[in-house]
Amino acid sequence: MKKKIAIFGATGATGRRLVEQSLEQGIEVTVFVRNPGRRPICAQGIKNIIDSMNKNHVSRLAVESAYGARDSKKGTYAKLLYFFLRSVMKDKNEMEKIIEESNLDWIAVRPTILTNGLKTGTYKTGKEVKVKGFPKISRAKMKQERNQNIYKLR
Repeated sequence: MKKKIAIFGATGATGRRLVEQSLEQGIEVTVFVRNPGRRPICAQGIKNIIDSMNKNHVSRLAVESAYGARDSKKGTYAKLLYFFLRSVMKDKNEMEKIIEESNLDWIAVRPTILTNGLKTGTYKTGKEVKVKGFPKISRAKMKQERNQNIYKLR
């Protein structure tokens, strides 16, 4: 059976890389995009996505959030995010809360600083990962790792 995924935000820098790598791996991709306005839309968008998933009996969700959201709001980097991107971070918090309250099999990825470089960088996974300084990871590396693990949710 061919693997299938839907990618929301497929025209953004991260979404484009995920689409490319998914197609390279032979995964069937359905993309969704929105009006390119720059307002926080994660919480409202995830409500619509979850509603559609429930109606179509889809149970697995992998979502990209941001380091500093919810229980990762610790350290200098997270505090700077809240100072400069308060509305974005509040939106990410609300999005994750909605997902937690859903009946889905889900995973939230919280990257730090994303770059457009090659597949470089390291990452840590876990519930309470501590970040020191201002670590970077390329979008390509993050997507490579996510594609390898996307079917191994919780």
